Amino acid sequence: MLTAENIRKSFGDHRVLTGVDLSVSAGQVIGLMGVNGAGKTTLISILAGLERPDAGSVQVAGVDALRHHRAAASHLGIAPQTLGIYPTLTVRENLACFAGLAGLTGRTARTRVQDVAALMGLPEALNRPAGQLSGGQQRRLHTGMAILHRPEILFLDEPTVGSPPARCAIRRPFSPPRSPPSAATPRSCPMCRSLVRAWRLRTWRSRAHIRSRTKGSAMSLLRSYSIARTSWQLQLRDPASSVIMTVLPLILIAVLIPSAKAQLVLSGYPNATGAEQTVPGLAVLCAFLSVEQVTTLFFREHAWGTWDRLRASPASTADIVIGKVVVRFLVQLAQTALVFTAGGCCSAIVPMDRCWRSLSSWSCSPPCSSASV
Repeated sequence: MLTAENIRKSFGDHRVLTGVDLSVSAGQVIGLMGVNGAGKTTLISILAGLERPDAGSVQVAGVDALRHHRAAASHLGIAPQTLGIYPTLTVRENLACFAGLAGLTGRTARTRVQDVAALMGLPEALNRPAGQLSGGQQRRLHTGMAILHRPEILFLDEPTVGSPPARCAIRRPFSPPRSPPSAATPRSCPMCRSLVRAWRLRTWRSRAHIRSRTKGSAMSLLRSYSIARTSWQLQLRDPASSVIMTVLPLILIAVLIPSAKAQLVLSGYPNATGAEQTVPGLAVLCAFLSVEQVTTLFFREHAWGTWDRLRASPASTADIVIGKVVVRFLVQLAQTALVFTAGGCCSAIVPMDRCWRSLSSWSCSPPCSSASV
C-alpha cells in the first residue's frame, strides 16, 4: 500500500533523513517514535507529497507519489502537526470544503460531513465557528478533515498534542488492526513519533463511486468551485476590507470630481464632467488593492495552516489559484461597475456648475483683488 525506499533529506549541512526504508500494508498501523528534531515531520511531509526528498522513491497504491502527486493524493489523508482549520468558518463549512476537494457533492457530501462529525464527537458543534472550539475539539476537527474522503492511507502527525483527552475520541473512528503493529527498524526510521496509518473503517464503502462521478476537467472544476465557495464564505465572515474598498471610492468620487472638472474647464475643455479623469483612476486603484488582498489571503492560508492541507489534496496548484482568485475577481468587477455608475451619476445629476464657476473665477482673478476687498 505504501512503500518508501532510501529516502534522504538534508537542510544545508544538516542531514535529517539518511536512507529511510518503510513498507506499510493495508490494515497495518505503524508508529514511528523519536526525539524532537529526529525528522518525524519531514518524513511525513515527504510521504504526503509536501516535501521533495533529495533521493529515494515513494509508492502509494502502486502510484509514484513523487512524479504523480495528484493521483497519489487521492489515496492519502493527512492531519499535519500544525493545526490547519479555517477559524472564521463553522465546523460544517470546514468539513464541506475538503469534502468538495475529494469529489463529494450534494447529499453524499452532506451525509459524509454528518458522519464524520459524529465519529469525531462534534455533532453539536457543526454550526459553531472553528475558532470558538476548545483545543481538543479543534484537534478532532483537524483530524476529521483528513478522513472525509475515506483515504486508504492516513498520516497523523502528533494527533493528540496539547489535548490528551482527545486521544480516545480520535481513536474511536478507526478499526483495531487485524495484525500486530509492525516495529520500525533503526534503518527504516531514525526515531520518529508521528503515526502513519494505513487503515480501514468498518463502514467504509468503495471509493470507486467518487472517481466514477467526476473525472478529468470536471473534477478540476469541482475542486476549484469548492475552493471558491470557501473563499466566498471567508469573504462574508470578514467583509471589512471589501466594504472599505467599496465605500472609499464613492467618497473620493464626490470629492475629486468637482476639482477635476474645474481643472479640465481651465485647460480648455468646457464640456468636461470631471469623471473622465477621476473614475478610471479609482478603478485602477481598486484593481491594485484587489491584488494586494489576494496576496494577503495566501499569507493568511499559511498562518491558518490550511495551505499545506490544500497542497496535500488532489487539487492542483492551478485549481487552488483559480478558486482563490475568481471570487476576488468577481468582487472587483462589482466594485468597478459601482465606481463607474457612481461617477456617471455624480457628473450627471449633482448640480455643481456654480461651484465650478466660482472656482474658475477665483483662480483667474488677480491677486490684488483679494487685498482690495
